[in-house]
Amino acid sequence: MKITFLVLLVIFPALSFCSGCENARKKRDLLLRTKRRWVLSTFQIEEEMTVIYPYFLSKTYNDKSASGKFRFEISGDAVDQGYLSIDENTGAIYLHKPVDREKHPRFHVIFDVYDKETNLKIDKKLAFNVDVNDINDNPPQFINIPETVTVKENQEEGLLGVEVIAYDPDEENSLNSRFNISVIAQHPPEPKIQAKWISERMVHLTVDGCFNYEKDKKHSITLEAKDHGTPPMSSTAVIMLNVVDSNTNKYMPVFKEREYQTFAVEMETHDDILRLAVDDKDSSNTDGWHAKYFFISGNEEDIFKLETDPITNEGILSITKKKKYGKITTVNLRIGVENIEPFSKCENGKLIKQGSKLPDSVSVKILMIKTNHPPEFQKTNIDVFEKEESDPGKVLFTPEVHDPDSTSFRFVLVEDPANWVSVDEKTGEIRTTKKMDRESPFVDDDNVYKVVIAAIDDDFPPASSSCTISIHLGDINDHKPHLVNSSLIMCGHRNNKVMLYVEDLDADPYSGPFSFHLDDYEDMKQWKLDPAYVLLLAFSWTCQYLPFKDLGEGETQTPIFYNQEGGVPVCNTEVVCLPPTSGPVYIYSTKPTVTPQKMNNNFYQRNPT
Repeated sequence: MKITFLVLLVIFPALSFCSGCENARKKRDLLLRTKRRWVLSTFQIEEEMTVIYPYFLSKTYNDKSASGKFRFEISGDAVDQGYLSIDENTGAIYLHKPVDREKHPRFHVIFDVYDKETNLKIDKKLAFNVDVNDINDNPPQFINIPETVTVKENQEEGLLGVEVIAYDPDEENSLNSRFNISVIAQHPPEPKIQAKWISERMVHLTVDGCFNYEKDKKHSITLEAKDHGTPPMSSTAVIMLNVVDSNTNKYMPVFKEREYQTFAVEMETHDDILRLAVDDKDSSNTDGWHAKYFFISGNEEDIFKLETDPITNEGILSITKKKKYGKITTVNLRIGVENIEPFSKCENGKLIKQGSKLPDSVSVKILMIKTNHPPEFQKTNIDVFEKEESDPGKVLFTPEVHDPDSTSFRFVLVEDPANWVSVDEKTGEIRTTKKMDRESPFVDDDNVYKVVIAAIDDDFPPASSSCTISIHLGDINDHKPHLVNSSLIMCGHRNNKVMLYVEDLDADPYSGPFSFHLDDYEDMKQWKLDPAYVLLLAFSWTCQYLPFKDLGEGETQTPIFYNQEGGVPVCNTEVVCLPPTSGPVYIYSTKPTVTPQKMNNNFYQRNPT
C-alpha cells in the first residue's frame, strides 16, 4: 500500500488599511506577507523491503530556500533509531534498514529548514506521520494450546470442552491477519474431531461418533492455523486426547451368586449381616466400576439398609430397625446392582445413554430367629442386714423373677468369695452355710459382703441376668483387746513415762474404753498406771540399775553385761504408731532409780509378761 503525502500551498494575504482624515484616504500603505511553501514528493515505506541501503525515498523543498543559503533537518523516533536521514543541502530522504511493521507500524517525522548564516528557521516546521505498509510476513500462532486433554469414553457428541486460540500479528483486519483453524489430521480417524469457530480467534473441538476405550485409549489431533495473505502462511499444533474408561453396558456388574442366605435375631439391629459380591470388567476405582446396590422388593418397611464397600465393591446388608416377628420367619429380599455412572452404548456410531440391558439382581433369604429374652429380677440390687457369727442355715434372701419367653429357668451362684452361702437352683433361695466374720478380708470397708446370683432360662441360645445381694454384717464383741507391742524399754529416773498402745478388732461399742491393772502385787509397789481407763493403751518399758543376782529357771529376766564405767547409758525406745481412738496410758516407777554415782558395772533388763 502506498501513502502519498501532498503538501498544500497555503497563502496568507493580509491587508491593513489606515484612514484618518479626508486627505489620509489617498495615502495607503499595503503590507503583503510573502508566500511560504513546503513541497514534498512521494514518500513511501514498506516493511521488510529487500533493497540496497541506504535507499532513497523522497525529496523535500521549501520556496523560502531559493537563496541557496539554507540547510534541511529531520527529527523523530525514525531518526533516533537510525531508520531515516536527510541530506541537509538537497532535502533528499533516505531509509537505512528494513522496518518491521509489527514493531514500528508508524513513524512521526518533523522537517525544519534553517538559514545557514543566521541559523534561524526560515519557515515553520512540517510534521506528519508515516505509516509502514504491511506485508504477510507472520503466520498465525497458537496461544496456550493444551497438549493433553482427558475425555471420557461415554463423551456425548458435540463440544469436547477443548478451547483453541490463535493470533496473527500482521495488520489487523487485513488479509494478512485473517486466518482459519482446522483439523488437518487425526489418528485414529474415528470418531471424527472437528474445529468449530466461536470468535475471530477461537475455536472449540467437537466430536462426531463414539470413543472406544478398549480399542483406542489415545487420539492424536493435528490442528492448522492458516492466514489469507499472499502468499498464505500457517502453523500447526498437536493435541493428545486420553480416553478414560466409562460404564458401557457390555461390562455391567453381575452378581457372583444367584442366591444368598443368612440369619438374624428379631428385635435387634445388625451391621454387616451379609456381603454381596459382583464382577465388573470396567476399570477399577472408576464410577463405571463402583457398584450401587438397591432394593427391588422386600424392604417396604425400610428395615434393611444397603451400602457399598469402597475398597472391595461389595454390597453390605444391615438391619437398622427393630421388628418383632413372634416366630421364626424367613424374609425374602430382591436386590439389584448398577454403577454410579449411568450405562451407555454406541449403536450405529451414535452414543446412547442408559443402554437397553436391565441391571442384574439376586435373591436374598434372611431367617429371622425369635428373640430369647432373659429372666428379669424384680430387683437387681438387694441389701440384707445380718449379725456376724450367726449360726449357719439362715435364709438371707429369696428373689422374685419373671421370664417373658420361658417358664423354666434355674439359679446359679456367680460370686461368693468366702463360700459362706448357697443358692437353691429352683427357687433362688440364698442360705448361709458358715458363720460370717465381719473382720474377714472378704468384707469391704463398709462391712459389706457381696454375693451375686444369676437366673438362666432353658431356651436356645440360653439367656441370663444377674442380681447382687449386699450383706451388711453387724458387729459383736468377739475379739479381745491386746497390746500392740510385747515389750518396750524405758531409761531414766522415776519421773519418766512410757505409753502402752492397745487395739481391738471389734467396732464401737465393743472396742473401748479399756481398763488396765497390774496383776502382780510386787509390781504394784514399784509401778503405776495413769490413767487407769482409756480407749487405746500405749505400752512401753523402763530401765533400772539393780545389784546383779543369779536368776533361776522360769524367771523372765535377761542378764546384760556392761563393762564400761560412766554415766547412765542412753536407751532408745522404738515407738510404734497406731491410728489413735483415745489418749494413751502411762506407766512409770514409784521407787527411786540408782544414781550414776552408785551405778554398778552390771545390770539387767526386765521383760514384761
